[in-house]
Amino acid sequence: MFGTGSYPTARATAVAGAALVAMLGLTLVACGGGDDAPDHEAHGDDFEATSLATPTHLVATDTDWGGVQIAVGGLPLEKVKGLRIAGVDVLPTILASADSGAATIIAAEDSVVFLIAKAPAQLGAFNGAVVELETSDGVVADPVEFSMSSGFSDAAAAGDMHALASSKPKCTKLTWQKPTALPKVSGCGYNGTGCARSDRAHTGIDYGGSGDVVAVADGSVVGVEPMNSRDHGMGSNVIVMHVHNCAVVYSTYNHLASIDGAVKKNATIKRGARIGKSGGSGYGKADYWGRHLHFEVKTLGVSGNPRGVGKKNKTCQQDPKNAMASTCWGYVDPKLGATAYGYSNPGDFF
Repeated sequence: MFGTGSYPTARATAVAGAALVAMLGLTLVACGGGDDAPDHEAHGDDFEATSLATPTHLVATDTDWGGVQIAVGGLPLEKVKGLRIAGVDVLPTILASADSGAATIIAAEDSVVFLIAKAPAQLGAFNGAVVELETSDGVVADPVEFSMSSGFSDAAAAGDMHALASSKPKCTKLTWQKPTALPKVSGCGYNGTGCARSDRAHTGIDYGGSGDVVAVADGSVVGVEPMNSRDHGMGSNVIVMHVHNCAVVYSTYNHLASIDGAVKKNATIKRGARIGKSGGSGYGKADYWGRHLHFEVKTLGVSGNPRGVGKKNKTCQQDPKNAMASTCWGYVDPKLGATAYGYSNPGDFF
């Protein structure tokens, strides 16, 4: 978790980097609803035993300190086989040299973040370049275009390119806000057991009523699912990937009544941008639940549990033997608590 919480300790991997094919100049260092919503039944009682790969996502942007940030969600570093920018595989160069100082790799259990120093004046050459990921087990992530943000830090605004060009890669902390102005539903907070039954702990925060839903932080849209008979009760939902303090985290917005047309997969989204309207959708029906937003923060870009029962198991979609349907979507075993399944307390981010 972030903010006042503690995110699962990143396995800071110090690997090396010389020049990114003479073009980047790399070095790797260790980085280290309503007023009263109805009682909700547990999601996922129509669970089907499918064998799906954990979704892998790729995001490439510039940073406010003058560099490139490439984040891979849903995949550990050891499974990253290639990383191509404009057709050039830069990963061997990064991994081969450990002494120069212009890049950093931060590897966690389910993600890896590459930070590459580059002066803002030189970043224009990368704008629009296609970034591709190759993995050792054939998992596919959509290729993405490197995108420039709307602005840099104060030093860049002042034209101080030298200050930024000489800066070492560093972690960027995002600013977060609540996903809606609607009130919280009593008993339906993180790990709450008053939302359905006492034997089920809630995986997020519910906000009651009908109202606008917005992105909680800058990120990239990685999932847009209209309600359907296989939505496991989550209804129309959106998943956004964020890179916060050198770690990948996902926010999810569930039971939506509508999703804005601008919210499309692989699109960048800014904090406060409208995602849609809260509703009661689930199991392919527009009003299955009372109107509310079910909001989650988690380690993987999935609609259900990032992990099965306990930290060592796979996601609900992958491991039906170890993840009962009644504790796969929206609720978990309270003896373990939601964090053991790969969730974070949303309140630690706001």
